[in-house]
Amino acid sequence: MSTPSIDLSKLPVLDAVKKIDVDAEKEVIKGRMIDVIPEAREAIESPAEILNKLAGVGALSVESFVNYVNDRFFALLLPTSKGADLDHLASFVPLVRHGGESDDKFRARIQLAPATFSIAGPRDAYRALSLNLQSSNGAALLKDALAYSPQPSQVVVTVMAALGNGSVSQENVDLVSAALNAKEVRPLTDYVTVQSVSEISYNVIADLQVGSGPDSAQVKDAAIAAVQAYAEERHYIGLKVTLSGLYRALHQPGVENVSLTEPIGDLMPTDDEVAYLGNLTITVNGA
Repeated sequence: MSTPSIDLSKLPVLDAVKKIDVDAEKEVIKGRMIDVIPEAREAIESPAEILNKLAGVGALSVESFVNYVNDRFFALLLPTSKGADLDHLASFVPLVRHGGESDDKFRARIQLAPATFSIAGPRDAYRALSLNLQSSNGAALLKDALAYSPQPSQVVVTVMAALGNGSVSQENVDLVSAALNAKEVRPLTDYVTVQSVSEISYNVIADLQVGSGPDSAQVKDAAIAAVQAYAEERHYIGLKVTLSGLYRALHQPGVENVSLTEPIGDLMPTDDEVAYLGNLTITVNGA
């Protein structure tokens, strides 16, 4: 999977975003109250007095307001914007959300969008233009696309379906090809070929040894969910599925040992292939 060069999750928090220390803010409010009514200093300083409690309420109100302002900042930032706020951010690009498209997938397309501002040509431009295509029901047509040049002037774009194992029908391959070869999109010097990704199917067969404490059914459910999540995370063109990643997913709390029968080695897809989880079989044995 070709990804944007900037990892949004690694960006620092904005300087404009503030965090309030409620206790410190209460002291500030108490100080201001004493400046205004110095004769009430003792009541303001005493935790049992109403004026002291009012200072605490004021500090909590300040915290609530600052948190509200912080949330408004986050709503305007691509890494943290969600829902309708993200839809409005996308209008500047401009893009619209595919039917049923998650915030994370839409965010990735928004980040890629500037690559399409001229024409296709750069790798990410071909990828972004492909991912922007919709199926007849308005949902995303593709989950992933990857472009590379095997020789000068030759461009190969491998596409992966949004649903299933990733294979793309010839009808949809032709649709993508028509979009990328449009005269207002494709540079005159590029000869673009679109192809469906090839699936590398693999099974996971594992035996988990657990201690005397954990519930075997819960351990099994957790391991299944973790393996499925890892498989989905790696279900993009060219991404490896490693034994270490599978062991990490299988080693849930309570698991003392993992015996992995399949796969027997790392899966190393090329830029034309995708690894797809077939059957998942997990057995759990107690101590």
